[in-house]
Amino acid sequence: MARSAPSISHLFFADDSFLFFRATMEECNTVKECLRIYEVASGHKVNFDKSSISFSANVPSHMKNSICENLEVAYTTNHAHYLGLPSLIGRNKTEIFTFVKEKAWSRMQGWRHKLLS
Repeated sequence: MARSAPSISHLFFADDSFLFFRATMEECNTVKECLRIYEVASGHKVNFDKSSISFSANVPSHMKNSICENLEVAYTTNHAHYLGLPSLIGRNKTEIFTFVKEKAWSRMQGWRHKLLS
């Protein structure tokens, strides 16, 4: 994430997951083995056709290709929005989250009109 940020290895949402790992074949194989164990233990199957992976800017192209091939997932440069929020957030958080503030404000205005009528 960032050098000074706490270490994050995974995030779980309902039936989706974000996994974070270093772009090495060793860690790629570890993630692949963890997913295999999960499938055996839970009886659920990971849908790799719906899965994707993104890399930081400093990962060499040959390593990106090797990891995508090993995990059998597609490479993407943009995850766009997830659960209504942007997946990637830059330095200008005010600009990015203005829509959240506006959406909350419009909902509150709607509630006020319903209560008055």
